[in-house]
Amino acid sequence: MSGPRPERKLSLARARRIALAAQGFGRPRPARPPSVNQIASLVSRLGVLQLDSVNVFSRSHYMPIFSRLGPYDRSRLDEIAGHGTGRVDRRLVEYWAHEASLIPVELHPLFRWRMGEVQREAWESIGRISVDQPDLVAETLALVTEQGPIRARDTGAIRPPPRPGHMWNWHEGKVALEYLFFTGEVAAAGRVNFERFYDTIDRVLPAEILSRPTPSACTATTSYRSYLATRWSLGSISSPTASAAPCSSKARLPRQASTRSMSLPSWPPSFAWSRPGSASRRSRLPDAETCPRNWQRSSDDPDLSVYVDHAFAVGDWGRWSGGGHMQADGLGELHEFAESVGLRREWFQSKPGRPENDHYDLTQAGRELAIKLGAISEDRRAGTRRRQTVRLARRASNRPPAPG
Repeated sequence: MSGPRPERKLSLARARRIALAAQGFGRPRPARPPSVNQIASLVSRLGVLQLDSVNVFSRSHYMPIFSRLGPYDRSRLDEIAGHGTGRVDRRLVEYWAHEASLIPVELHPLFRWRMGEVQREAWESIGRISVDQPDLVAETLALVTEQGPIRARDTGAIRPPPRPGHMWNWHEGKVALEYLFFTGEVAAAGRVNFERFYDTIDRVLPAEILSRPTPSACTATTSYRSYLATRWSLGSISSPTASAAPCSSKARLPRQASTRSMSLPSWPPSFAWSRPGSASRRSRLPDAETCPRNWQRSSDDPDLSVYVDHAFAVGDWGRWSGGGHMQADGLGELHEFAESVGLRREWFQSKPGRPENDHYDLTQAGRELAIKLGAISEDRRAGTRRRQTVRLARRASNRPPAPG
């Protein structure tokens, strides 16, 4: 009987590439504006599109499509989400999956456990209204059933005066609608000018989705994690999603053949999903400026120990002009990072007995790319001091102990 599969160590540089590639940044943008099917497929891969009322440049849920597929007709996303006044091809539905979010319709049943835990899961004012004003909730549901889809203003409730500490200042009709929305008795039929329209759940979701059995909280959480694992490729075993069920401490991602336990610096126990193409280190990824929070690394990052300097000699063929050398604190990290910037293993240069001089030569473009991917830029003096420190430490470790 074979034992458990050994835990594999993964560097942060490799983990970042896997995560970015899994999130759609490793594929070239289509030559033509993406179709409805391409947009729907991308959202399915992402698993969620967060909605946000804050609008600076464009509504937040439009941006992830652009960053991965390039310029596109936003009405195509509106069509599958039910937004706007045009044709509806329902493939996405809104729910509190993370924050208010668009999710693929097939995921909606996996949140029924949360709908049944409204008193614990929803914020206080939402849960309290069913206890304090049950008649209002019943009347609001009847109104939606009779006249839906409706807006919050259609309840006839009057917005109260502004109150300190109340960001949204909802009236009672809006609170009742939000309670029904949270419990799944009504759904978001769509949005027009970002204003939510409410309708009964059976008039929003396809019958096939409604007829699916309701899984237990643990089963739903495990299923959701498995869904995310195949798309995100990396995540924490204990909490790959903020919307974890109350029994999530006992529900773990199944140890299937396609999952591996991973060890990452400064991370909790993690998983990796082995999926062809998701972890390609040669994937074409964006420049650092396009996703600075996820991609660009600070030179103070202790977990990324790759260095590049300026070349101090220029060959007659000009190959080193503006280039440099790339080194690392560890040989494995050096080879892995070199592959990330497109260098072949046979280009590695090493001198016997002088491992501190192991390096790859870089062209100017290669040096710039390495820095964008997080390598630490150093001048010639800094590089000399670093190598000298490594050499002295190596000699000290090899020195025989003094006779006792």
